[in-house]
Amino acid sequence: MFFVLVYGIAGFYLLLMAAGVLQKEYMSTWNRARKRAIWVMSIGLIVLAFYYG
Repeated sequence: MFFVLVYGIAGFYLLLMAAGVLQKEYMSTWNRARKRAIWVMSIGLIVLAFYYG
């Protein structure tokens, strides 16, 4: 259950960060490839959360 929380929260946070909801100033200078990498990493973490859940 610990890993479900860790991976789920981290994945959801990165998903919101890549969408521009969180830390808009920090993410505004990133190019499209870096944002796509954050999307992929967040989806992977959410999949891991479902795997351990």
